[in-house]
Amino acid sequence: MKFINKNRDFLNTTKLLWQFPYKIIIQFKIMYLSIVGRYSTKLFVFFNCLFITIGSIVVAFGMKLPTNLFGYKRILQATTPPIFLTATFSGTLGILAACIGILAILSERNMIMYLHLCTLTIVIIMEIGIALTSSLMKDQFFTEAHRSLNTNVKQYWTNLRYQIEFDNLQTTFRCCGAYSSNDYPHIKQLIPISCLSGIKPYSLGCIDALNGFVQYYKNILIYLCFSFGIIHGIYLVFSVVMVCKSKHGNIRSTQTSC
Repeated sequence: MKFINKNRDFLNTTKLLWQFPYKIIIQFKIMYLSIVGRYSTKLFVFFNCLFITIGSIVVAFGMKLPTNLFGYKRILQATTPPIFLTATFSGTLGILAACIGILAILSERNMIMYLHLCTLTIVIIMEIGIALTSSLMKDQFFTEAHRSLNTNVKQYWTNLRYQIEFDNLQTTFRCCGAYSSNDYPHIKQLIPISCLSGIKPYSLGCIDALNGFVQYYKNILIYLCFSFGIIHGIYLVFSVVMVCKSKHGNIRSTQTSC
């Protein structure tokens, strides 16, 4: 009889030990939902204000390269890498989604909140998609830019517009010719003043200088799109859970129905 009682005590103790972590998790979950429910409005407003800042950063980097290259449009004749235009659009759409999110929180309207989540989903798809595509696929911009610069440098002394753009390019990037300063003697012409650093020509060709410049900003945008896409994704999951947990789809409510 004592043996049976000991076994029962052992089983009860084991059961309590197994239930203890579960009870802790339940209590933590209740406490977490209580805290989140209490501060959900402030959290949503904070994150959406953060997304406005994030969108502005993406738009700024997305527009920087096309703006800088616009001054060399005749000698480059190359399409801007798609990540810059796509990032500019997704950044603008992200700002719009954040503004819709703030409006949804303040107005407490379900349809506006659903519109906010749908718009944010599109932004996430665009950010992750263009980042993956740009990192895995070769960009045609580099091939087109190489061909254009190599061809148009031969018209430096015969085309005034090309001459102005090449001078600006060579002065800005401290480069000379398409591949090197040898491009000018090769076509039996003098080396332009914009190619010189003192009395010596720049050792770097404009193709290499332009490649480094474009690749630098392209890598930054890939990193930004990946990072911000992940942040947006975490926020989206959090938002969907909170909307699901609320009684009427209102994120300010702390009652659950899902």
